[in-house]
Parts: sequence; C-alpha cells; structure tokens
Amino acid sequence: MPELPEVESITRVCSIFKNATIQEIEFLNPKIRFHLQDTLLYLQDPSIEEITRRGKYMIWKLAKGALVFHFGMSGTLSFRSEPKKHDHIFFMIDDKPVFYNDPRRFGMVWFTEDLTEFLLKRRLGIEPFDSNFNGTYLQKYAALRTVSIKSFLFNQSIIAGLGNIYINEALFKARINPFRKVNAITIEEWSELSKMIQEVLTLAINAGGSTLQDYNDPHGCVGYFKLQHQVYQKDTCSYCYHPIIKIMQHQRATYYCPTCQAH
Repeated sequence: MPELPEVESITRVCSIFKNATIQEIEFLNPKIRFHLQDTLLYLQDPSIEEITRRGKYMIWKLAKGALVFHFGMSGTLSFRSEPKKHDHIFFMIDDKPVFYNDPRRFGMVWFTEDLTEFLLKRRLGIEPFDSNFNGTYLQKYAALRTVSIKSFLFNQSIIAGLGNIYINEALFKARINPFRKVNAITIEEWSELSKMIQEVLTLAINAGGSTLQDYNDPHGCVGYFKLQHQVYQKDTCSYCYHPIIKIMQHQRATYYCPTCQAH
C-alpha cells in the first residue's frame, strides 16, 4: 500500500504540474528507507515535462532526467501550506507547496539521469492495462512454475503494480482459490482472471483507490474502493453468505471464500 490504483490516483492529481517548474526542494527529515540523494537539491533543469506511472512508481519527467517516487507502505504527496509530522521532503512547484509524507518511512524519492536504465533495473513486467495483457500472456509465464497463483500475481517482473488488496479481489471475482498452483490453471481461467484484474483495477481507480489506514490523495481525500471490496477484510461472502476465511500467505493476509473459491 499504496498499490497501482492509489499511485495512479496520485499521478492524476499531480498532472496539474505538467509544464510547471520545481522552484525549491528542502529535506525536512532524511531518515527514510534510504538516504535521500543530495542530487535532488541540484536539478539542472527542474521543469516538469510529463507525469506518468509505471507499476507502483510515479514519474516526473524533467527536461533533464526524472524524479521517481515510490510510496512504500504509507507514503503520499500532500498539497498544504504548513508541514506536519512525518513530512520528509518539501517541494515548491511554481507557487504551490507540496510535502512528501511517509509515517512508516519505507518510501523513497530518486533523481535519475537515465529513466530507461532506472526502470530496467527494477525489472518491471507488463502493465495490467497493456494490450498484450491477457490469459495467454499469464499462462505463458506460469507454464514452468509451481508457485501458488497469489504468489505468481505478486511477482512485479510478470505484472507491474499489483498488490495484496487487488489480487484478493480479482481472484475472488474469477472464482480461483488463492492456493492453486499456477501450472494447473486452464487457459479459460487465465483469460477470466486477466479480465477480472482489469475490472477490479478500473473500479478502484475510479473510486480513488482504497483507504484502509494511512492513504489519502494529495488533496487529503480518501479512496472509496474499500466500500466495494467483496472479500478483502470482509467477514461474509456477498454471494453465498459463507464466512470468509483469512489466512496469512507469504506474510500477507489472504481473504477467500471456501465455497465460491473452492477450486
């Protein structure tokens, strides 16, 4: 958290900075996951030409190089005039103050001169909305693997941006048990799952993401997709009314219906 829908929501809000100029950067508290780069303070040409997302990364493409944001577990940008606790970086963009806030301190902001090389090192897979993302693509990468379907979907080198909330929701919609081995899933099931991944992400983006604890967009607005969750953090299945099972899988909470997702 934030996952793809939340990062996409932040990216869309920040689109107002296209063609703006970063006038000032100040480190308020450098104690986050990695030491903040001093190079952030000396951008050669700090005009923002484009704002995009790749996986869980938000990218501000500059005239020379790029700023890359990864929000970790609790990071976000905030539009406000005064600093608050857990603010780590202050930006002045044209005449608008912006704070990078991260209570759990697992996020990071990088400056890179070569964005292509930076992203290649992250080995990011296909975007879920790419025209080549479908059941055939998923089956191809699953053919020689024996991991669980949930573990497979977490692999950012296969699909970029998916996280725990939306994997749980997509598997529920596709009626696939999260413990199924990927080499036993049929092409028909892969095709349905690819569609459900896109459907869940689209709904979540339209709702501004999911606010569980920390997440707010830069305007301070919460994400309302939590109200549409069908299985994640739910007690009862909305289809068959069977109790939802919660179990830890690969150190993350898995929610599933043992009736609807029996196979």
